[in-house]
This record gives sequence, C-alpha cells and structure tokens, in this order.
Amino acid sequence: AGREQARCEQRLEEAKGRLQEAREEQQIAAQSGRVAESGAAAQGRGAASHAHRANDRNNAAGQLRRWSAVRAALDRHAGKFRTPPVGPLGRHVKLGEAHTHWAKAVASALGAILEYVVVNSHADLRTLDTLAKEVPELKILRDNDRVVVSAFQDTPHLGVARIGALSVRDVLSFDHVMADVVLVDSAHIEFKALEDEDTKAKGLARFNGEAPVTMRPGEARPSFVYLPS
Repeated sequence: AGREQARCEQRLEEAKGRLQEAREEQQIAAQSGRVAESGAAAQGRGAASHAHRANDRNNAAGQLRRWSAVRAALDRHAGKFRTPPVGPLGRHVKLGEAHTHWAKAVASALGAILEYVVVNSHADLRTLDTLAKEVPELKILRDNDRVVVSAFQDTPHLGVARIGALSVRDVLSFDHVMADVVLVDSAHIEFKALEDEDTKAKGLARFNGEAPVTMRPGEARPSFVYLPS
C-alpha cells in the first residue's frame, strides 16, 4: 500500500510538471504572438510614415517644378511688363535652419499664398492676364487666381504690437522684399504664433470673451497659434 501511494504521488507530481510546462509553452506562444503583432503594427506604421514622407517629397518636387516653369515663362516675357513680376513667392521664402521643426506649421500658416505671383500695377496685371491665355505655364495663375497686385516697396508695413511668442515671420528669411511685403499684408505672418507646448498654445489662442490671457503692454493676441505638427 505504501509503494502504491508513492507511485500515485509520483504520477501526480509528473502530471503537475507537465501541466506547468504546458502553461509555460502557452505563455511563450502568446508572448511571441503579441511581439509578432506589435512588430507587424510597427512595420505598418513605419511603412505608412515612409509612404507619407515620400508623398511629401513628391508633392514638394512637383511644386518646385511648377514654380520653376512659371518663373521661366515670366522671365521669357519680362520685357512685356512695366515692372517684371515677382514670384512665385515660395521661390523667395526660406525657413531658417534652426526652425526646421516648424516646417508643417509654417506650411499650414502660409497655405497657397506661396504659389502667388506679385505684379506692381493693374497694367501689369492685364499684361499677365493676356499672357496667361497664350502661355501654358502661366495658365495656372489665371485659372487659380494666383496673382496679387501690390505696389513694389522697400519694406513691409508691420504691426507695432508683439504677440508674446515666436511668429511665423520670425522663422523665415526672404531674398526679395516683396515676398515679405505680401506675406505680411495678405497672410499677416507677424501675428501668427508658433508654440511648442500645447498648454501655452491653448492659452494664447483663447478669445477675449472667454478666459483672457494677461499680456504685457504693447502686445497683441495672435490671430492663429500653431504647434509643430
């Protein structure tokens, strides 16, 4: 009887051992599945991110080609204008190297205005409108209303108030003053704020009728507030 009891206890221990091994194998398999699933998800996100970046690069390259074609056509016909047009404006605007993390925010703030061409007078506008009917590269300006009339000047008319934050204009440089002039006059880039921290951005963006932010004398509430992405 004692030997039989010992054998039963041994078989019981063996069964417990097999059960424990089965549980461990199940856990390992489950963990492997989660890792594989996580890896696949990460791979999917990575592929999507890569595709998004590639799409951005393709869009940017296409945009540059259009701008270059428009500029080349304007240069060919420059003698027909009283004052040669400036633009597309995107060719004259550069984001500072220290501010590249603001690229998406600045692109959002500027929008289609980077595609605009500036003429000095309504006489030059009529000339450009006539050319746009004849020159394929300029047709896009006429079809999409991408021309602005602005008397050429040496400096932009800046607002005197500060917005209490980095502005879109602060992170840009210009190789033609009229790009600065039009972006100030039409896009109000000196009153569009850039803010890294979400809480501060929300504070700057509050309307006066809600919970007004205390701002120092000489400052103004920004027209828009942009986060880095």
